[in-house]
Amino acid sequence: MDRTVATGTGFIGQYPPEVAAVYESLETCPDDLALFMHHVPYMHSLHSGKTVIQYIYDFHYDGAESAEGYVRDWQSLSGRVDEQRYREILQSLQYQAGAAELWRDAVAGWFF
Repeated sequence: MDRTVATGTGFIGQYPPEVAAVYESLETCPDDLALFMHHVPYMHSLHSGKTVIQYIYDFHYDGAESAEGYVRDWQSLSGRVDEQRYREILQSLQYQAGAAELWRDAVAGWFF
């Protein structure tokens, strides 16, 4: 989606001028906002050197890994939290980690 003032929806124009100036230019727009603010091809190179598609893949894989890390972190508290609270939170974290993995695979599969 092109949200620039110059050629798109004009959404960027809602920001204060000093912020809008950063977002309006693809050269200064932060990588994590580039796809939201600008219409670019998947092979476009971001400031990080990654292509847009590689950023999408990495972002989802990193997110699923983080969610699994929360499970491991919580498991390290076993015996230090009352059993009911421990089990309920562990169950919730495991569910969320599973959902993150499913979402990661769905997104990667769709783009592939």
